[in-house]
Amino acid sequence: MSILKASILFSKASNVYSQLRSINTKEGKGKYKKLLDTLDILYGSDNTKENRDRLQDFIDEYGEDIYKKYLKISNDQFWLE
Repeated sequence: MSILKASILFSKASNVYSQLRSINTKEGKGKYKKLLDTLDILYGSDNTKENRDRLQDFIDEYGEDIYKKYLKISNDQFWLE
C-alpha cells in the first residue's frame, strides 16, 4: 500500500471514528461502544498490511451506515434548534 493510500485510509478511519463517537454520545452511551472499541483496536494497532486490511474491511462494512446515522442525528438536531 502506498503512503498516499495509507494516508487516505487513516483519514477515512478518523472520520468514521469521529462520527461514531458523535452518534454514541447523542444516542446514549454504550449503544455503539463495541464498534468504538473495535475501531480503537484497529486504528491503534501496528501499521502492518494485515491490520490496514482489517481497518479497510471495517470501514467498508460499517462506514456507510455510520455516516447515514450521523447525518440523521445531525439533521434532527438542526431542526430541534
